[in-house]
Formats: sequence, C-alpha cells, structure tokens
Amino acid sequence: MPVTRERQLVETFVEVADTLVDDFDVIDFLHQLARRCVQLLDVDAAGIMLID
Repeated sequence: MPVTRERQLVETFVEVADTLVDDFDVIDFLHQLARRCVQLLDVDAAGIMLID
C-alpha cells in the first residue's frame, strides 16, 4: 500500500507528540521538524531561524 500524504502527516504528529517529555533534545526536535517539512511540503530544503 502506498504511503499517502495523510499518513505522513499523522506519522509526523506522532513523532512530535513523542517529544513531549521533560528531557527531549531541542536541536534533534528542530532537525526532525525541518526534515519532515521537506517531505510533507515537497520542497528542496527547510530551515529554522532562532532569535533571542
């Protein structure tokens, strides 16, 4: 069975929910989020800008 866009979106939300623990790695989470954005949005690259 082919993986649908909806299936990919559900898997992304599950991965994000898995980070809702006390000691999750923020950098790992942001990398994972950018990678998933590339997959879901069918773009060449994604980035995250952090400001203080």
